Amino acid sequence: VIFVEGGSQDGTWEEIERVGREVVGPYPIRAFQQPGQGKCDAVRHGFAQARNELLVILDADMTMPPEL
Repeated sequence: VIFVEGGSQDGTWEEIERVGREVVGPYPIRAFQQPGQGKCDAVRHGFAQARNELLVILDADMTMPPEL
């Protein structure tokens, strides 16, 4: 699971760090702070860090169907 944080001022980065420390599961949590600006840059950065075959983009204002 990859999180790319883009300069939020609402404590998002701290929450990502907390979850990364506390959540144990079958998939490692990797987090990055976005070096550029904008969603396209964040997506490119996340894809560049990916190591497996499945890529899913989930924004904060989206929901995922249970079957995914």
